[in-house]
Amino acid sequence: MSTFLPEIWHYFLKVSAATTSQLLLAFMPLLILTFLMHYLSLLNERLNYKVLGKNLYLYLFGWMGTSVHEMGHALFAILFGHKIKEMKLFKPNSENGTLGYVTHTYNPKNLYHQVGNFFIGIGPVLMCTLVLLLMCRIFYHINFFNSSGIHLSSGTFASFSEIKKLMQDIWKEILFFVYACFKGELAAWWKTVIFLYLFYSIGSSITLSPSDLKLSFKGFLIIVILLFLFNAATLWIAGFNHEWFTGIQNFMSGFYPVMILAVTVTLFFTGLLALYQFIRYLLHK
Repeated sequence: MSTFLPEIWHYFLKVSAATTSQLLLAFMPLLILTFLMHYLSLLNERLNYKVLGKNLYLYLFGWMGTSVHEMGHALFAILFGHKIKEMKLFKPNSENGTLGYVTHTYNPKNLYHQVGNFFIGIGPVLMCTLVLLLMCRIFYHINFFNSSGIHLSSGTFASFSEIKKLMQDIWKEILFFVYACFKGELAAWWKTVIFLYLFYSIGSSITLSPSDLKLSFKGFLIIVILLFLFNAATLWIAGFNHEWFTGIQNFMSGFYPVMILAVTVTLFFTGLLALYQFIRYLLHK
């Protein structure tokens, strides 16, 4: 009895550490890239409004990204049993600034519905990335789920050398795509034009509104509790916990190259817009 409570406490700490590590590795890179894309997209949107004008930008680029964004909400609402009341894929509203929306209802007592809130909230991120992954597959036969060189583990950020290796892996992924796009066997100028248009239009819509974040947070709390309970029930089984999480990590690694490419493409065009604005400012100074 004298060792029972210390052993329980030690096991609780191990479960807590495992749960925290899994959450950080599974969701942190996705969230970092999402927030980076979010603020870059806001800057890109403001510059486009100044350079092209709001209407021209929205009907030239914004309509596609917004449509895929809202389809992301709708898809995961359906998958998690929510009832869609109304959906507008692209309907700009000058009064509240919305470009589209999906309204849905669910049973707050249903655990599956509650978990779904997280995926519905981040649905646009997943949907936009999946569409771009599909475009990579169609245009250049690239399957990042099989070929991604970006793999994260608990030791990735433990030392400078590991971080350096991660940066090198990311750079290799970018060069790999650029080569496939411009010099590879399947490269063609018309593919490059269409592909960059899609990456820019859809990639710059990888954003989360305050309402998306609020909805995601509700579901995320449920996921944290369920993951903790799952670890508490399985951590003592040697290897079982590690195997299923390694599978999740390998799956998630397929998303990162495309999101990084979307950031790179949006950053490039945002830089061009900023340079144009700067030159115009100097000429009219």
